Amino acid sequence: MTTPGATNCSRLWTNQTPGQEVRNGARLDVKLERENPGVRTKRPQRVPRISVVICAYTEDRWAELQAAVASAQAQTQPPHEVIVVIDHNSALLGRARAAFAGCSVCPNAQQRGLSGARNTGVEAATGEVVAFLDDDAVAATDWLASLGAAYADPAVLGAGGFIAPNWEGGAPAWFPSEFLWVMGCSYTGLPGRAAPVRNVIGANMSCRRDVLNEVGGFRHGLGRVGVFPLGGEETELCIRSAGRFPGGVWLYQPAAAVRHLVPRSRATGRYFLTRCFAEGLTKARVARLVGPGAALASERRYATQTLPLGVLRALGAALRGDGGGLLRAAAIVGGLLTVGAGYAAGQVLKAPAAPVVPTAPPSSGAHRPEPRPLRVLEVELAGPLPTLQPRDPETGRVYPGARVLVRLHARPIGLVDLDLPPGGLGGEALAGELWAALSGEINGHLREDGLPEVTHLGAAGLPTFSTPRCLTERQALLERAPFMSVIVATRNRAARLDALLDLLLDLDYPRFEVVIVDNAPTDDGTERVVQARAARDARVRYVREDHPGLSNARNRGIRHARGEFVAITDDDVRPDRAWLTELARGFAAGENVGCVTGSILAMRLDTPAQAWIEQYGGFNKGFAPRLFDLRAHQLDSRMYPYAAGAFGSGANLAFRRSAWREVGGFDAALGAGTAGMGGEELSIFVELLQRGYQIAYRPGALLYHDHHADYGALQRQMFSYGAGLTAYLTAAVWKRPARLLDLAARVPEGLRHALHPASEKNSKKNDLYPAELTRLELRGMLYGPLAYLRSRRALAAVRRQFGRRAGGGP
Repeated sequence: MTTPGATNCSRLWTNQTPGQEVRNGARLDVKLERENPGVRTKRPQRVPRISVVICAYTEDRWAELQAAVASAQAQTQPPHEVIVVIDHNSALLGRARAAFAGCSVCPNAQQRGLSGARNTGVEAATGEVVAFLDDDAVAATDWLASLGAAYADPAVLGAGGFIAPNWEGGAPAWFPSEFLWVMGCSYTGLPGRAAPVRNVIGANMSCRRDVLNEVGGFRHGLGRVGVFPLGGEETELCIRSAGRFPGGVWLYQPAAAVRHLVPRSRATGRYFLTRCFAEGLTKARVARLVGPGAALASERRYATQTLPLGVLRALGAALRGDGGGLLRAAAIVGGLLTVGAGYAAGQVLKAPAAPVVPTAPPSSGAHRPEPRPLRVLEVELAGPLPTLQPRDPETGRVYPGARVLVRLHARPIGLVDLDLPPGGLGGEALAGELWAALSGEINGHLREDGLPEVTHLGAAGLPTFSTPRCLTERQALLERAPFMSVIVATRNRAARLDALLDLLLDLDYPRFEVVIVDNAPTDDGTERVVQARAARDARVRYVREDHPGLSNARNRGIRHARGEFVAITDDDVRPDRAWLTELARGFAAGENVGCVTGSILAMRLDTPAQAWIEQYGGFNKGFAPRLFDLRAHQLDSRMYPYAAGAFGSGANLAFRRSAWREVGGFDAALGAGTAGMGGEELSIFVELLQRGYQIAYRPGALLYHDHHADYGALQRQMFSYGAGLTAYLTAAVWKRPARLLDLAARVPEGLRHALHPASEKNSKKNDLYPAELTRLELRGMLYGPLAYLRSRRALAAVRRQFGRRAGGGP
């Protein structure tokens, strides 16, 4: 790379200059007008003396540092002094002292980091104004003259200027100018002429030295330390100084221009998302220091005005044949979501963490205390209660406790965790435990069934009443049951299928078929098992889908289904006999139900990993039937309807096939087996609601899921959950860009709910829950938008090769 020296510091930038049109149509006027709204401009009595401070920390940018110093010394208005501060690098300090004649070169005398280095420079400065220039930036020859002009008005506390990107190798077509702040440069959305702003950008800023001394300089704990891209020190300083000097303003002066290097290593999606996440962390820290109102006022305008317009401009460019337009629109959405994820993480974790998009999840690390195993059992209250034994007769394993699903008239009403003494827990003791935990639920169920309430529960169970209403309603449905199709997608798990087919074919529902979808198999084991079963039972059918991905497989199965109502489950579940019946009942729960979901419980709780997935939130959404729509039946959540995980999970749901067809089926760029990793059911839930359909949750449509027993598999699952969440949100905006405005105001609060320890989602986590799993989920969220874009690109390639419907929906 050729680094410009002093002789090249003209206003004729190679890449972009003030006054030139930047991509997406924004213009930055470089002319300082005599009159500006809200700013009094006066001709100064004399030019202020300006000290230039340049901070450096690494010898890797030696050539850039030389160019920065040379540009500062070549100003039309000479600097009062140039101060080079070296941040805790003795080798670089010696080299700088030998090279920079006429400069003051000193070591950072404060805490390591950019804030400490800048404060050291301020302490050494003797000019009335201190200007800061990054070590990889080059100033225009009239930079100081333009900055100095701002101080004609005594109300100006400080001023900053235009920062043009100097792309090494050229600007990527996918990069939106609205996010040039990621590279430390001026971005679309800043004023086009000199105007007051909340804060300026640190690569090109200045401040009265008296103001810096009065407010105590830059705050430690903010700003870049080494290569980790946190920042925010200039934002916090500007807000703090404006509060200290009421009536004072910070001025954006686009005539004061510098060019900032953007190396190839930063022109990547990985750096873009990492920097966005770090910005979210930074905003959370600044908000704790100065309050969210001041810290986020400009960001709210940026998110609700600048970015939606950016998306529309990018989409318009795409329609005009600009191949990068769609990518820029997607980058804006992904960047916004990632900043929101970082902000939520900063609010929750209260400390910065370097986000990395991992190629593989980390190891489990050192030994940690682990939750105890629990024996999974069921108890029916309408009859004598059993003695619960700690020993499992099938495996011989002895458990210290149990998780008990409690039923009344076959309907599940709650889960209770119990201790199991060595001699077992007898019926009377069990009754006392269950009554203490579920007395309200027991009487609530009795009232719904038109039965008298009770005042206690004994070992004999509840007394026998007339036939409960719930059983009568179930029997009435079975007499007029519509034909249903059950879809099971599988891949290379033939050993599981015989047991699953036994359970499915034993369901109490009278009219149904089972469609097994063999997804991109590498052997014929599944086909042999299914065809052998189909030869004995005409209800079983085999379908093959060669394009990998759970959404592809499910879409293929539904296209081949014969029923107007289609139930979907996985190959690692154990359905309750009434599972399909209860799903069918759900379609009568509202006037326009397009989807029904059910409860998913842990099949085993033998290992810590299985316990932790339950603490994470599990898949059970409670034991009260719910109805969701966009009218009268909504959750009390700012993220509704985007908090789609509350509606149910993909292993247990059913569709009215006409509704599935209307929304276009499952998004083939989402789901297991794709780069999107997950989120396919969340996406289709939102699409259904926004087309006027309702979603019904039926806890009686119950099945048990075989959670991952291995911690490494749980790590991968947590990463994919995080990625699936933000991938699905990216998909939501991709399909309807107008949703960006709606999501912008909701995402930070929604992510805070998703991650805050006290939220409903996380309230099950105890002190034994590994913090590593939360970090993996956060990293997945960081990766999700990029994952969706990669998945769409791969899907487009498949469709070009095999046709439009490859992997598609209806």
